[in-house]
Order: sequence, then structure tokens, then C-alpha cells
Amino acid sequence: ETRAEKVYTLSPTGAAVVREIVAGADAETLVARLKERYADKTGKMEGEARAFLQDLRKKGLIAE
Repeated sequence: ETRAEKVYTLSPTGAAVVREIVAGADAETLVARLKERYADKTGKMEGEARAFLQDLRKKGLIAE
């Protein structure tokens, strides 16, 4: 049933966030792991990751 299904396209960072969620990481662990993995001198990635997590929660795709 493709009418009821939704497809999401993720950036590489978004895909990394989803992989961490699937691995069981909570938000704090997830952000810490992304900071280790990616060189983000601006600190912008942390805010984007947290906003993405919030968006996933609002859409009912993940739980608290």
C-alpha cells in the first residue's frame, strides 16, 4: 500500500542519527558519538541532530 507509506530521504548525518537510534543510543549518547565521528567546529551539528530527533518524535517515528 504505497498511498499510506511515507519515504524519507536522509542526509549522511541524518542516516548516522538513525543508525545510532537503531543501535539503542539515547539522545545524549547519540550526540556525543556524532561529535566524535564528525569534525564540526561550528557546533551546528549538535543543534541539527537534536532538532531532527524532535522532528522524528513529533511524527511518531521514535518514542522518548
